[in-house]
Amino acid sequence: LTDRICSLPEASHCHRVVELKQKIQRLAQSECEKAELEHSLRERIKELNCLYGIAQLVENAGNSLDELLQGTVELLPASWHYPDITCARICFESKEYLTDNFQLSAWQQNAVIMATGRQAGRVEVFYLEEMPILDEGPFLKEERWLINAIGERLGRIAERIQAQRQLEAERTALKDMNVALREVLATVQDEKREVGRRVQKNIDNVIMPI
Repeated sequence: LTDRICSLPEASHCHRVVELKQKIQRLAQSECEKAELEHSLRERIKELNCLYGIAQLVENAGNSLDELLQGTVELLPASWHYPDITCARICFESKEYLTDNFQLSAWQQNAVIMATGRQAGRVEVFYLEEMPILDEGPFLKEERWLINAIGERLGRIAERIQAQRQLEAERTALKDMNVALREVLATVQDEKREVGRRVQKNIDNVIMPI
């Protein structure tokens, strides 16, 4: 009985040690989850900054598609997981828009740009070095969502800009037609007046003496 009584504090101590270890493990797990959450939030902020930057470009560029696409391609590297080794290219119609450090590499993520019901171009992001495998090669699944969203948004913007250009061209053509029509009408009026003068002259010279 005495041995059992003496062993109670030791058993209690062991139990407390186990509880403390469990608390430490839970705390470490919580810190790890917190760090992962903070990292995820930072990545999402970068993605939102990219989309917001494109919206600002649309507002500032007006109908300049070249300015919009070049500005967009320069926004892309900072929005990916490894911005220091990221380069980008946007191909649209027959033109290319590149970052200053652009190089082709084996580690690529891309999305199409659809405009007016057809593939008008593509958005491409490259890593210049091999990186650990994540969701899609070295790329995150959220980056797949982001590049798809960028391709879709650029397609809609390009359609709108092209439609505005077409409308402006039609307005200019209509204005030119109106000017030409007024000139034709003025010429017709001049010819009618000239014919009237000739008729009146013939009346004065031929019919009135008779």
